Amino acid sequence: QSIKGNKTWYQVSYGGQTGWISGYYAQCSTCGGPPPECSGSQTKACYTGPSNTRNKGTCKDGRQTCSGGRWGSCSGQVGPKSENCDGKDNDCDGQTDEGNPGGGKSCKTGSGACAAGTTKCESGRIVCKGQASSPEICDGKDNNCNGQIDEGNPGAGKKCNTGQQGACTDGATQCLKGREVCSPATQSSREICDNIDNNCDGQIDNGLSRNCYSGPPNTNGVGSCKGGQQICIAGQWAICQGEVKPISQESCGNNKDDNCNGTVDEGCNIPKGRCEDKDGDGYGTGDTCKGTLDCDDKNKAIRPGATEICGNNKDEDCDGRDLPCGKIKTGEEGCKEPGDCQSNFCVRLGEISRCSTKCSKTKDCNSGFTCVQKRACWPLKKKQIPPSDFATTCTSTTVCPEGQSCEKGFCIQRAGCGCSTSERPSLPFLPPFVFLTLFALFHLRRKDLKHKL
Repeated sequence: QSIKGNKTWYQVSYGGQTGWISGYYAQCSTCGGPPPECSGSQTKACYTGPSNTRNKGTCKDGRQTCSGGRWGSCSGQVGPKSENCDGKDNDCDGQTDEGNPGGGKSCKTGSGACAAGTTKCESGRIVCKGQASSPEICDGKDNNCNGQIDEGNPGAGKKCNTGQQGACTDGATQCLKGREVCSPATQSSREICDNIDNNCDGQIDNGLSRNCYSGPPNTNGVGSCKGGQQICIAGQWAICQGEVKPISQESCGNNKDDNCNGTVDEGCNIPKGRCEDKDGDGYGTGDTCKGTLDCDDKNKAIRPGATEICGNNKDEDCDGRDLPCGKIKTGEEGCKEPGDCQSNFCVRLGEISRCSTKCSKTKDCNSGFTCVQKRACWPLKKKQIPPSDFATTCTSTTVCPEGQSCEKGFCIQRAGCGCSTSERPSLPFLPPFVFLTLFALFHLRRKDLKHKL
């Protein structure tokens, strides 16, 4: 059918379909199709990628060839791609190998402690970068890559606490099996008297004692002289307890070698085979006297059991010392019963009686005192810590052990057979002729009474 004009539309049917066409879309005398885009074998440059990547990096144009009046596909063009480690701008953004393409993967540079590495894009190629060496630390690894582990004891010498006791508390670090451990700076050793827990058992100077004797060496073990024992208190040896040293003048009448020269009672005018009571106080002197001897047989006011007068420098009761006046201060000697002390607590330890306070441990005592046998506070400056047991306190003899009596608040061993006490003096000595006279008079009196009855 004839189609004329570009503005007139004609209805046409072809191949079972109906449509409309105008002369604008017709070519010569044929039907259908747009006008030709090109003619002959024309060619041109082409690029279908993003316009900002055209001719950048590896991106480049292609070529199109005309065929049947239409441009063919763009052949030979190169568009943007993912960046590759090749020294080129693969994604055509103006940068080369950005983002470390192909890097960050585990690799090995060879063998040894520092062989492990990580890949990295350098100069257009993938290389394996090993771990950098570092100063050696205590971790069980060869940090400086010299083939040795933890050499030089790294991390050693720092002050630390071992968690042990006594001398073993302070320590210094050591590198052992890849970790720092605290080793004692001082090792455990035998306990000595130095106020230090040498054997690290949590106790200071525990159980330390030694034999002692402060008298002339040639007198130890002679006569009455004998050695004693010392105990260690707060790092110092206490006084020698229990020792007996020679006295300057022989004590007459006790049948002992008091000055430890090998002779008994030399220079003494002692009544032999008799007992004398010159001052008539009921206590005599002589080798046949029984019970306690008089300490001054010329003074009737001085005898065992007499009333002591305080502060006059006289020993009225023959106990070896003068009684201080007033209440005795804590830590001082001289008490005989609790009432003598300001603390109302008198303890007797060995041969020493001292005013004290009760305790179970040293922190219960005042400064300068230590708790002895968990019983009483004893002054450290005195260094008089007798090793013997405390005398048991009492109110009557019934609470004392067998063979002891309650005297002035303490259980004391009875003298002799245990039938006499220091509270009651023994009968004065009677010469034999006086005794016989009294015996005869008693029998005569008895006969006279019978005769009268």
